[in-house]
Amino acid sequence: MPPTPPSRRDVLEGVAAASLLAGCNVSVSVQGDTDSDARTDTGAPVDTADTAVAGPPEITFDPSTLAVDEVAFPWSVQAGAMEPYAATLVTKVKPQATVLLRVWRETAVFGTVLLHHEELVTATPAGFLRVRVAALEPGAWHHYGYFRVDTSGAPEARSILGRFRTPPLEGTKEPLTISAHACNGPGTGFDDAMGRLAEHEDVDLLIHLGDMAYCDGARSLEEYRRKWQDWMASDGYKRGLAAAGLYACWDDHEVDNNWDPETISQAQREAALLAFVEHVAVEPGDDGRLWRSYRWGDTAEIFVLDCRGERRPSTSGGNAADDVYLSRAQLDWLKEGLQRSPCHFKLVMSSVPITIMPFFGVAKDDRWEGYPGQRSELVGHIRDLDLRNVWFLGGDFHINFVGTINKGGQGRLADTWEIAVTSGNINPAALLLQPPQFRYATAEPRLSKITFDPSADKVTIRFYDPADGALDRELELSQP
Repeated sequence: MPPTPPSRRDVLEGVAAASLLAGCNVSVSVQGDTDSDARTDTGAPVDTADTAVAGPPEITFDPSTLAVDEVAFPWSVQAGAMEPYAATLVTKVKPQATVLLRVWRETAVFGTVLLHHEELVTATPAGFLRVRVAALEPGAWHHYGYFRVDTSGAPEARSILGRFRTPPLEGTKEPLTISAHACNGPGTGFDDAMGRLAEHEDVDLLIHLGDMAYCDGARSLEEYRRKWQDWMASDGYKRGLAAAGLYACWDDHEVDNNWDPETISQAQREAALLAFVEHVAVEPGDDGRLWRSYRWGDTAEIFVLDCRGERRPSTSGGNAADDVYLSRAQLDWLKEGLQRSPCHFKLVMSSVPITIMPFFGVAKDDRWEGYPGQRSELVGHIRDLDLRNVWFLGGDFHINFVGTINKGGQGRLADTWEIAVTSGNINPAALLLQPPQFRYATAEPRLSKITFDPSADKVTIRFYDPADGALDRELELSQP
């Protein structure tokens, strides 16, 4: 049996314990709470109890007048796990440094902003800052940054600035544009595609499908942290992660190449998971699970899967009725979620593609194809219930492709599509992906931009060359 996943308490213990022992302020203000440490740019306290009723206060603030301090703020900034009223913000600074975090929305008056959140936060002994910010505006763009303050509490220098959009409320149907990434390996410019994201201001959301950092060979927590640092301190990651909020899942290289949950030591698994949570703005469930869903109004429900941590490789190639790619709990949750979702599009973040590939069975036990029992159960559920607009997003293969998940599929499976991406590493096996099953395939890294339009009932997919930013291919798809 695979090791029992650590609880959310275990996962976050390393992030929070040192901060609590140090007595630092890591509070997150929510509607109706009073944060006595919150301050305006003049150093005056903010009455968050009053502003929760009246709305965020309007203050004079122009962060562009402050210099970027790359010594105090050497890392990327990141927002993730967005819900209509909340988001998680993550960065890294000097160990136990205290800085000011601000989250605001711009107004029509230059130099004036709506201040949603302000808090003095102290990093852990390892330098991590992680804050769940609440009382945000649904469906709106928010900006955020970290600031070094002077003796009066006023900002005097800053980090790079980030932005994210919160999901709109239920009942809202509007186009959603995402950029999907995976496999940011060192095969080519590993951060080029991520950096190009900053040039596309119409992207609402960054989706990362795993292999965000290549941690192969790491065993201890400190080794994992050193591996992650190369990615998070890179120029491309700094630009891309600041450009949009993030939903992310892990794949194998966040732990080790093709790691086996049945044989990995509990200590290594916990170190890898803690490092993942320290570096990526995800919110594990109370039982430590990494799978959950997010709704973007009535446009899309996004299902974030864990296709690595619960599989049992020993069941691959045996009795299909007994294979385990996802835990029974995760598979049942996904099937029920797809069936009950009121959203026009259902997006399934599967770190490893579900498409049947013309690879002659090579390494099929590393993907859905090697677990035919559970794969048939899921795709049969889509077919039998005639579930429209289920779109799979995949990574891992170092190939960009757009194709149907079953060659010659019948019924709904004839037009159930998968969009797979690679942002860094390459795989010449893309040459095997030919029409009519595959509408597009390339081994070269690409920046993807995908628009889901519920009113037009169509999906527009664009792939850009990260070397020069040029559009490589555009496709428009829909389901009957």
